[in-house]
Amino acid sequence: MRRLIAFMLFALCAIGAQAQTTNISGTFKTPSGLTPEQASLSPIANINGVQVYGRADFDPFDLYGSRATRIICNGSTILPQSVHGWIRGDGELVDNGASNDFVSLVPTKGCQPANLVYRAVYLLNGSSDKRVAAVSWTEFKEIPQAALVDWADLAPVTVSKSAFSYVLQNQGTILDYLNWVGITQPSNSPALGSGQVWIDSATGKLKCAYNTGSGIIDCNPASTSESTFNLENPSVQDSGKFQWKPLHSISFTRISCNVDSGSVSINLEVRSEALPNQSGASVLSSPLTCTTATVASVSFSSASVAGNSPVALVITGTNGAPAIVRIHAEYQITN
Repeated sequence: MRRLIAFMLFALCAIGAQAQTTNISGTFKTPSGLTPEQASLSPIANINGVQVYGRADFDPFDLYGSRATRIICNGSTILPQSVHGWIRGDGELVDNGASNDFVSLVPTKGCQPANLVYRAVYLLNGSSDKRVAAVSWTEFKEIPQAALVDWADLAPVTVSKSAFSYVLQNQGTILDYLNWVGITQPSNSPALGSGQVWIDSATGKLKCAYNTGSGIIDCNPASTSESTFNLENPSVQDSGKFQWKPLHSISFTRISCNVDSGSVSINLEVRSEALPNQSGASVLSSPLTCTTATVASVSFSSASVAGNSPVALVITGTNGAPAIVRIHAEYQITN
C-alpha cells in the first residue's frame, strides 16, 4: 500500500512538472468558402485511413530575432521542433496521427522569452485538374494558457522596428521593446569590414563607425553645408540689413570672405526671430577683415545658432571703395 501511494505521488509530481499544453482547433477553407473536399482538391496523404488535403507546421519563434527558439515554461525547456498537423477533407485541423481534431502546443503567454510567438506555415493542395492552384502562407500568433482555443480567434502578432527601438505588439498591446542607452562611443573598435551603431549621449542621435581596413570612418557624419551672400557697395550703414535665417540649428565651422578692392571688416550676429532689428551675439570672436585675397577665420565667440534665428551681417568698417563683399559661411546642421 505504501509503495502504491508513493508511486501515485511520484506520478502526480511528474505530471505537475510537465509544461501545460493548449489544444488548438481550426477550420480552413478555400476563398470560395468550400472545404477541400467540396472544392475537389487533391489529397496529399492518407494518415491512418484519413484523407488529408493540407498540412500545418507550428514552430516556437522569436519574432524579433527572426529565428526559431526554445520555450521555457513551468521549469521545462521546450526545444524548437515543429509540431505537425493536417487539414482534413472537411477543413478541420487534426493532429499528426489524424486522430484528434486539434494539435497541442505549449503556450507562449506566461512563458519565456517575452517576445515568443508561434510561426504557423500552412499548405493547402490544389485540384487535380489544375484549375485551383496549391497555396501556402505563414502567420505568427501567441498561444494562451487554455484548454482549447480556435486558431481563428487568435489575433496575428506583428513587430515594428525603427532605428532606435523595436516594439512587439498584439492588437495594440505592447509585449516587448528594446531601449538603447546613450554612450559617447563604443569601447571596442568594429571588426574589419564591419560597423557599429550606437546612440550618441552628447547629441542623442544615431551614430555609426565602419572599419575599412585602413582606418575607422564615421559612416553617419554630421550634415554640413555652406551659405554665400554678397553685398554691393558695403558700408557701415548696411549693418543688420542683410539677414539669413537657417531652418535648423547649426554650428558655424569656418567663415571666409573677399572683396574686389579695398577692404571690409565684417562679423555675423545671431539675433532673435521676434526682434530681428536688435543686436545679438557676435559669431566671430573679432571682426574679419576681407581683402582681395580670401581670408578666413575659425575663431568663434558664439558659433551655435538655434533654428529659425536670423543671422545678420554686420559691417564694422571699410577702407577704399569696395564695390562688393562676398561672405562664405560653412556650418554643420546640428538637428
